[in-house]
Amino acid sequence: MKPFILASASPRRKQLLEQIGLEFSVLPSDVIEDFSLPLPPEAF
Repeated sequence: MKPFILASASPRRKQLLEQIGLEFSVLPSDVIEDFSLPLPPEAF
């Protein structure tokens, strides 16, 4: 199986993956994910 890399520093996402028994590495990306502004779907 290919290695699974969680590109997030979210403790909740890590916890969820651990709960299902998935083996993974955590390597947070340096992307700023600030979606505090109301953006239309077209922006994505």
